[in-house]
This record gives sequence, C-alpha cells and structure tokens, in this order.
Amino acid sequence: MEKLDLNPRNGLTSEVLDPDPSFEKEFAGSSYKSLNQPAGLSGLEEEEYIEIILLQRMYIQAQQGHIEELENELRKHDNPHTPSSKKRKEKTDRNREKEETEEKKEEETEEEKVAETEDEGERFPGKSKGSNGGGISIPDPDDVNHHTLDEDGLEKVDTREKTVIDLPEKPIQVMKHIIHIYENEQGEKVEPEVDLPEGVYGKRFQAFVTLLRGTCGASHEKIAEVVQRIRPDLSFSPTTSLNITDNISKQLEGERQGILEQVKQNKFVHMDET
Repeated sequence: MEKLDLNPRNGLTSEVLDPDPSFEKEFAGSSYKSLNQPAGLSGLEEEEYIEIILLQRMYIQAQQGHIEELENELRKHDNPHTPSSKKRKEKTDRNREKEETEEKKEEETEEEKVAETEDEGERFPGKSKGSNGGGISIPDPDDVNHHTLDEDGLEKVDTREKTVIDLPEKPIQVMKHIIHIYENEQGEKVEPEVDLPEGVYGKRFQAFVTLLRGTCGASHEKIAEVVQRIRPDLSFSPTTSLNITDNISKQLEGERQGILEQVKQNKFVHMDET
C-alpha cells in the first residue's frame, strides 16, 4: 500500500500524528474533536477521508490497548486465586453507608485525641494513672518468701509486696518414693495405692517431652538438648525421647480412632492445609 501523505489538513494538528504521544495527548485534545464536526467533513478529498479513517483506527486501537491494561490490573484483584479479603467490593448502598460511618468515626476519634491533648497536654504512653492495668492474669502465689533484717536497732514499720512469676531453680525434680508395706491380721501384705509410672519418668515429664515434640515440632535431638540444659546431671538421650513419645502415641491411639470415627459421621468435614 502506498504511504499516504499525512500532513495536517483541515484543522488536524501535528499532535495527532506524534509517533509516541501519551493517550490523553494524542486523542483527548482538540484535534480529535474536529473529526466529530460534520461541517468539517464536507468537500474533502479522497486522501483526506482515508487520513481521517486511519486516525480513527489509531484512536480505536489506543482505546483497546488502554482497556486491556485496565482489565489486566483488575484481574490482579479479582481472580480465582485472590483471597476474599483482597477482592474488590461492590459499591452498594450498604457499603457506602458503612464507609461513611467508619470515616465519621475516624474523624470523631481524631477530634477527641486533639481535644485531650489540648486539655491535658502531653501524656506518657500506656495506662492512665490510677489504672489497675490489664492484659495479664496473675494467679495466687504458690509460696511466700519473707525478706527480713535481723539487726539490732531496727524496728519494722511497714511492708511492701511484689509478685514474681518464674521457674523453680530445678524445673525437673528427682523424687524418691518410699512405699511402706504392712501386714494385716490375716498375714497378707498390703501397701498404700500410689499413682506412679512404670519407668523412671513421671507423667508430667512425659507430657512435657510430648509437648515439645508435637506442639513445638522439636526433633528428639533438640528435646534431649533442652532436657540436659535444664538438668545437666540427668542422662537423657534422643532415643529416650523417641521411646516416650511412641509410648504416649500408643496409649492415645484409642482416643485418636474415636475422634476419627466421630469426624467420619459428620455431614461436612473441613480441612485447612495451612
């Protein structure tokens, strides 16, 4: 096709024919408006009509490219893999009212903060003076330790209290149980009932090891390292940790199967892969 002479005619400015202009500069200016004026299309030559058609085609192509860019941008926020929290919300009347209410609350909150600052001046961050605090529940003390002075010339006038949450000096205790044996009138030996494990490791200690393995996901090597750091004089190996967790797993197998059977009887079952 022979290349047409696209020199500006009939009010078509050079901006339209700019080889690399922006979308707004090329097609939103006064140049394209002249194409919409019927009076300006009368008495044109054939090449001028062709020129106008080519310009309109360029305008349509530019519009299509702009639409594709917008659609691609929208797909980032609305596709099968987009979480519901990130999807675009429809501008319903309810949503508009909700946004207006939230904006109003934010403005009122800011006004209250400014008023408090003006009335009270700068205040140290945190709870206000006289507040009982919050965010932590301190249980009753397991023991009370009295700190006293035994010196001549001192008279006690008052006391102050301070509660401290801490681990005992030896979190892992070694307890020796002496079970006394008796003989009744019939000559039979009897002894008190005791709730002791078969091995040397108590139930709470076994539960602690299982918690490290199951909830924290620690390896048996790490569990053995933690135990030995707490009680260096205790010989505890990764194999011992494995034996304890396997034993607990076998004891809880019946409970586990019961839970699985109960789940299978439900009409709906939810699974969260995270």
